[in-house]
Amino acid sequence: LGLAACQGPTERIPQDIHIATDFVDFGLVPTGSSSTVTLKVHNAGDAPLRFSIPPTLVDESNNPSFTLAAEWAEGEENPQIPERSYRELVIEYTPAAQEEAYGSILLYSNDPDEANQVIILQGSSFVGSPQVSVTPHLVEFGFVAAGNTATETVEIWNIGDVPVDVIDVSVGGSESPFE
Repeated sequence: LGLAACQGPTERIPQDIHIATDFVDFGLVPTGSSSTVTLKVHNAGDAPLRFSIPPTLVDESNNPSFTLAAEWAEGEENPQIPERSYRELVIEYTPAAQEEAYGSILLYSNDPDEANQVIILQGSSFVGSPQVSVTPHLVEFGFVAAGNTATETVEIWNIGDVPVDVIDVSVGGSESPFE
């Protein structure tokens, strides 16, 4: 007796939203710096996933520290994700002051069983300081004959926890033979 495989009609899956997480913790970020997280919003279904409005950011802290990248433009009418595809949702946390920040992103789609999605956002900041380190501390050229040149390398590092803004660099005084 032989068995034959029967293949019935393939069931189509309607729009089906999937996001890897519903909670984003940016951790501890220095004041004035930024931290970015990119989430993929997947449509695992066989029909376009449509949103009534672009993702909506609700910042619950006193300072608006969370932003959404322009990938999902606020003026975009009927944003959507094609079947079996995804769009990136780029979220940035940029604290302007020391804070504990909380917010959320709201997504309203035509997914039949998960139409409303909420992604919780959290971040903390601290006031940091730049710290410059120069190696070596002393540069020795040894004997260099008149008309010749000698080159030495100096490394300048920021070993602090926030960026350093370099405004000017100079070597020696106005009468210095160094360039």
